Formats: sequence, C-alpha cells, structure tokens
Amino acid sequence: MWGWLVLVLLGGYLAGCLHGARLAQMISGVNLKEAGVKNFGASNATIVLGKKFGALVAVIDIAKGTLVILLTRVLGEQAGLSGEASSLLLFVPGPLS
Repeated sequence: MWGWLVLVLLGGYLAGCLHGARLAQMISGVNLKEAGVKNFGASNATIVLGKKFGALVAVIDIAKGTLVILLTRVLGEQAGLSGEASSLLLFVPGPLS
C-alpha cells in the first residue's frame, strides 16, 4: 500500500506542476504573471487573452485533475487493493493536481 501511496502522490504532484496557462503564454507570447490580475488561472487568461485561451487553460486544468483521479482508480484496482483502500487512495492526488 505504501508504494502505491507514494506513486499516487508523485503523480498528483507532477500533474500539479503542469499549468495550462504556461501553454497559453507560450502560444500568445504574453506573460500572464505580469498582466491582468497576475495569476496563472483560467480567469486571468480569459481577461488578458480572450475566451479561447481561457477555455484552453480551463480544459487543461480540469483534464489533468480528472486524469490523475482516473489513473489512481485504475492503478488501485490493478494492484488488488480492497474497495475501501482503493476509495481512500482517490483522496490523495486530488489536492496536489
């Protein structure tokens, strides 16, 4: 169980390191940390770059969190964890991603 916990923590952390706003910033050339409300969220991307970039950032941020949770579910089932342990494992990566 501890090995899976470490793997899930690492996956959640790595997913949290990916920012959809970084991609929008690279495409547009506008530094979102210096424009608008100065954060990397979808709302700032929408304010500074428009609806298309805001939607791109939102989709990437939602997808990375969803993907980590789904991957955790699959790994927990393949590892043969009990239903309760597998369900508890789902709460680990969410706040990190």
